[in-house]
Amino acid sequence: MHKPKINRDTKELVKAAPQIQSILDAEKNALGFWPPAQLMGAIKRDRLRAAQIDDEICGFLIHSGVYPHAKVQAVATAVKYRQSGVASFLIRSLIADLEGMGYLTIKAEVANDLAAALRFYQYNGFEPVYSKPGGKTRNRKIIVHILELDNPSLFSALDTPNQIIDLGIRKRSAGDSPLYAFDLNVYLDLAHNREQSDLARELFGSALAHTIRLAVATEFVVELERNSTNAPAGDPVLSLALSLPKIPKVNQIELSELSARIYQIAFGSPKKEEDVEQRKLSDANHLAHAALARASAFVTRDGALLIARNEILAQIGIDVISLAELVELLPANTGRNIGGTARAESGFEIREATQTEAVDFLSNLGLSHLPIETYFPSSTSKYSFCTRAVFRSGSIVAFGVVKLPNEMQPIANMLVCVDVDDADCETFADHILETLTRHASDKSPIEIELANIAGQATVNSLALSRGFGKSSRAAPLKKVALGKVITESTWVRCCQQIYRQTGLDIQLAAPSTPSETIAYENREGVRSSIQARELETALSPALVIVGDCTGALVPIQKKYADALLGTSRQPHFPFIEKKEAAFVSLRSYVNSPRLSSIMLPERPIFFYESKSQGGRGAVVAVARIQDAVVLRKENIPDGHLRRLVVEDVGEFSTTDEVLLTTFDQLFELPQEVPLSELRKMAAIDRSNLPSAKKIPYKVVNRILDWGWSDEKL
Repeated sequence: MHKPKINRDTKELVKAAPQIQSILDAEKNALGFWPPAQLMGAIKRDRLRAAQIDDEICGFLIHSGVYPHAKVQAVATAVKYRQSGVASFLIRSLIADLEGMGYLTIKAEVANDLAAALRFYQYNGFEPVYSKPGGKTRNRKIIVHILELDNPSLFSALDTPNQIIDLGIRKRSAGDSPLYAFDLNVYLDLAHNREQSDLARELFGSALAHTIRLAVATEFVVELERNSTNAPAGDPVLSLALSLPKIPKVNQIELSELSARIYQIAFGSPKKEEDVEQRKLSDANHLAHAALARASAFVTRDGALLIARNEILAQIGIDVISLAELVELLPANTGRNIGGTARAESGFEIREATQTEAVDFLSNLGLSHLPIETYFPSSTSKYSFCTRAVFRSGSIVAFGVVKLPNEMQPIANMLVCVDVDDADCETFADHILETLTRHASDKSPIEIELANIAGQATVNSLALSRGFGKSSRAAPLKKVALGKVITESTWVRCCQQIYRQTGLDIQLAAPSTPSETIAYENREGVRSSIQARELETALSPALVIVGDCTGALVPIQKKYADALLGTSRQPHFPFIEKKEAAFVSLRSYVNSPRLSSIMLPERPIFFYESKSQGGRGAVVAVARIQDAVVLRKENIPDGHLRRLVVEDVGEFSTTDEVLLTTFDQLFELPQEVPLSELRKMAAIDRSNLPSAKKIPYKVVNRILDWGWSDEKL
């Protein structure tokens, strides 16, 4: 048999659709019913690839997903080509393409009675992670499989060229809280009971259940208001739209430039200005606004935007997905795991664990072969170690340990495991990874190797989003953890310390913009480069403040600072019922919507602890803003409330809306910056900072130079 080739040409695949449909129809038991229109949509949106010999289709693969996670929707082989490796050939082709685009995982869902399909996915490296109920008709289980893709780190010998055309936007990572923006047609499907109204209701139902976050651009509401002849009270469509979370206004110059670029990608370059179609320009504007607000994806029915999805993702950094595709990806309302523990608002404890407790936990997970004793060195050895475990009803449900050698250029060894049947396993994994990585890098930069454990896809996926990488699927995950803030004035010292401690040689010339390429050479002598803005993830926990980077200076009362920022002088673990803020790496701050122009994505946010109620009257912490959304006070999702520490958001705004800002990469300043110094820097006037304010790049650096003492460097 001749070797097949991969065909992704849309025009050719449209012609071959009857062949593909016949293969689909023959596999209805495994793949379900695929109507011709659904198949054609997958082809036109570059979601289908075929294996082909001459003019004959041997097999095909359909995939979906939202960056950085993909999903195999269907893979099948024509009868005469079965058992010839065609399906594996298609899987390997998809893996290669997704790794080149920076994807982290591929998911496949397989019914438990399809033995051949189960063997196929496990043969190709997919691991069964958890199960969920299937359809009511057959009453079978669906086994969810995950394949972790190779993700090069700074220490990897792989050099993947950066193909992103920089427009000041960065793709969201796997660990970020997903935010989906959507266009007007998706909303009208819900409001007017149109063709896709059932899908729209399911999407908005998931948003109301806080499974995902939805938001609309301000232009979206303006457009509805312009076309409405009634006041909101008399227009239920407009009234509902006004209650939705809104993405704040963005810089109009940036919006115009990005919108024009998106228009060119999706609709082509108009010969004359008058040739620009207003409907298409409106769609481009909405997508540009979502991208600038750091949404994970834009949900749309526009065929041109969906067809241009791959190019938009590569060049702009935001994914584009159809309503049907997103709904298909939503978690089942019945819960994530069969027999899994119900969501607990309290009732678990976080503390260190003994070696005996760790051994018992790993044994219960079927991981007794792991050499856990090597992570618990004796008191006379040259190693130290730190553990973190989550206990529920007296038993461990999540465990992590990091071993630190006391030597120059140390390599820290880390192991993290969670019980995937626990509904909170992802939250626990996030906390343990964050805690142990920060502990390891507390004194100085360090290289960390995380054990790559079969079946721990939740842990590994979160690790990949934190800058860990691996050169092969069986290899340990590696990263360099910086554990501090880099500014222009500290750049050389930080780079020198990184080299001394890890062998990673980063150029000593500080970048002038976040998009500037930085050259580096790893320990193996391999040279490569990375954008300055990507260093924050690669070296996380880290903040990289370069270029003309403005910041936000915001007030916070002492009682909130202690819980939200963990800056209390009497450290404790304030895991309060329904308040996870001090427990998770992604947290939220609430203030007035009129301050939305200050709370900009990817900018530093400084927390000033007010003098009232025993506060210190000083800047005590700094973090990175992820995104900001405007919400009605009565509609704040439970997921957001868990990342806050306030009981009543009403006091933070005089209107019926609040601005909710999500942030990560939080650092307590080693030396607090008092009010007197802030006034000298012109960061604060004579007031005691009653409201948030924007601070220029020079002030950002002066605050950090004061707060990040030489002892820390």
